[in-house]
Amino acid sequence: MSILGFSYGTAVAGVYGSTFPQFSKRLILNGVVDPFPDVKRRGLSDATGYTATWNGITTACDLTVEQNLKEHFQVELIRDASKPTTAALIMGLVDLACQKGGPQVSVAMACIEKYSGGKEVDGCPDNLTDDMLMDLPQLRRSKGTSLLSLASSTSVSRSKASDLSDWFGLSMQAMVMGTDTAGRLTEEAYIEAWKGWKAEYPYGTLWALKWAAATSTWPTNARPVPPVGHADVRPVIVGNLHDYNTAYLNAQLTKTAFPNGALVTWQ
Repeated sequence: MSILGFSYGTAVAGVYGSTFPQFSKRLILNGVVDPFPDVKRRGLSDATGYTATWNGITTACDLTVEQNLKEHFQVELIRDASKPTTAALIMGLVDLACQKGGPQVSVAMACIEKYSGGKEVDGCPDNLTDDMLMDLPQLRRSKGTSLLSLASSTSVSRSKASDLSDWFGLSMQAMVMGTDTAGRLTEEAYIEAWKGWKAEYPYGTLWALKWAAATSTWPTNARPVPPVGHADVRPVIVGNLHDYNTAYLNAQLTKTAFPNGALVTWQ
């Protein structure tokens, strides 16, 4: 069988090739997930991938914009507990840039400068809509309330039970990964992971926590698949430097697991 796997499909293709090398013809693994099915490792992978995507966006900006961002947009903004709504808004704009891409990136960057500096900036529309941002409960507001005034607020909305009923919008993925992935983080382990991730990967922490929580709380016993790798299987492994879903480190680890495979790096 020849298999072309994308994202989590790389786990399917990789496990098949590792388990049944005699029945594997061609394997292409494009956008690789962590080859070791452990919940904490995969959470770390999500954090690093998201951080690499954001760093790639800021590096690609022209020098003038990057200098302005260094002046107005500091990581302290999303760590400032005295202004939780500002932090949520900035993170929503980072999500907009990382997850939507394309022309939304320039809008997100202009709005980051606008809302972090508290002044008007060309390129950030006044009608920035809720659907342009992620569905963050912290950004709920009454009709007619501007995001600029919201950004100066010191109060924050809390998540409703309905926001969590679909496992952070990841119930389908949680069903699969909660079965395939070893490990269930206790509350204490989850808090410990959060503290470590937010110190080293502040932009990727929320993304990592959603996946770790969804996987850890799926109500079934895990039946983890084996880690991938086989010396007789020669897959083509495609690693992406700036993909928030699949960190480049995953591709490097997978190449180590398949020593006779080939690694292609994509920008």
